[in-house]
Amino acid sequence: MKKFLSLLLFLGGIALAGWEFHGYATSGDEIENKNLSGAEGQMQTVHLSSEMSPVRLILSVDYKIYLRDQINDAYRYDVRLISPSGVTVVQEKNTHSVKKEDRGNGYDTGDLNHILGAFQVREEGVYTLNWLVRKQQAEIRKIGFSLRNNVRALHWPTMALAGGIFLLGLITVFAGRK
Repeated sequence: MKKFLSLLLFLGGIALAGWEFHGYATSGDEIENKNLSGAEGQMQTVHLSSEMSPVRLILSVDYKIYLRDQINDAYRYDVRLISPSGVTVVQEKNTHSVKKEDRGNGYDTGDLNHILGAFQVREEGVYTLNWLVRKQQAEIRKIGFSLRNNVRALHWPTMALAGGIFLLGLITVFAGRK
């Protein structure tokens, strides 16, 4: 009975956290979704207004990588979203790495969505996207971006509850052991 309760608490905590992350990532309405041509460029996006706030910027990268090392740097990205007056509202610069799970070499593919940030639209107009995605060890097959309006923030009390349920499951595993 104790094992069943522990398993139920573990799965309940994970499910609650997953549900909250999914709601966070898919909240709002998609107002723009485009493929980007080339590893580097600049383009104007949709017209944004304050009624759309908050707006979230998401970078999508589809890649294929040959895993040689324990940690493989797949690609680096540097993305900026600029307001009509030239103010940077979102900027993210990072390297995506892929871990090798076993001892053998092999190919891995991924289609990742990087949530770059959310912002309040303080200036109405057409915003400009600057991007640079440099391959490291991966072959970049497709790059895209999307904008979602009226998104919600991550609900931290739900995440705390999920962590508490998971921790309670951990405590029930060790409770009563000598």
